[in-house]
Amino acid sequence: MIFIDSNKFGYFRVGKDEFKSDIKIINDKVKIWNYVKHHQIMPEDVKDLAENSPEIIIFGTGHTGLCKVQPETLKYLDDKDIKYLIKDTAQACSDFNRLSGSKRKVFAILHATC
Repeated sequence: MIFIDSNKFGYFRVGKDEFKSDIKIINDKVKIWNYVKHHQIMPEDVKDLAENSPEIIIFGTGHTGLCKVQPETLKYLDDKDIKYLIKDTAQACSDFNRLSGSKRKVFAILHATC
């Protein structure tokens, strides 16, 4: 089980690892997220998450919510019957920790800045 130990503008600490970029958490592994379109979360951004059959995906849209999940991304997930939460990044990190602690298969895609 993986937890986000700290997050602030432009920074995440997950376990002993530190990241100064946007991240994805898939199957208890963290990887750098290089988005397709600046401040937009497109279907291409979540395909690797969806292919691993999550119960829920948590979107962190930045500390001020500037990054937007596009309608076609939500349709893509709806078509696959994947649930999702869309929150500012601080709340998304808290929700991720709470839900992963309940042993659910929870993935996240988190924007580090605005």
